[in-house]
Amino acid sequence: MTVSQAMIGYVSPFTVSDSGEFTTAMYTYLSAVAKARLDQENPGLSETLYDHCHALLICHLFVARRGELDKSSVSVDGYSYARSKTGSTTYLEEYLKILSEFAEKASITLLSSSDSVRNDAGMMPLDENDAQVFPE
Repeated sequence: MTVSQAMIGYVSPFTVSDSGEFTTAMYTYLSAVAKARLDQENPGLSETLYDHCHALLICHLFVARRGELDKSSVSVDGYSYARSKTGSTTYLEEYLKILSEFAEKASITLLSSSDSVRNDAGMMPLDENDAQVFPE
């Protein structure tokens, strides 16, 4: 799973360039921070979605570094976007949306593909009977 500098331009109006504001050194640092966070929060994304979320999180960190989280809208090179919450960006919102949708679908899949267990199964040590497992 590797996000490239070119992917930043695919998900945002930003370009990684040593002659610009978003330098290669900054990209390297923000990429490492974003990867550490994504690795903690990853619900089991495919490689493609992982890389996409990684790029989104890098862009969010770049905007945060620029000190633009308190603004209600941002305009970069003729491209404008708005945030619905203070401290958030469209990049972070998309990132969180993908993670939550994937986690929700994964849990639905796990529930539908496994046996049903009684709701009180956690209390079974108090009961001398075995916990009942019911096939779907």
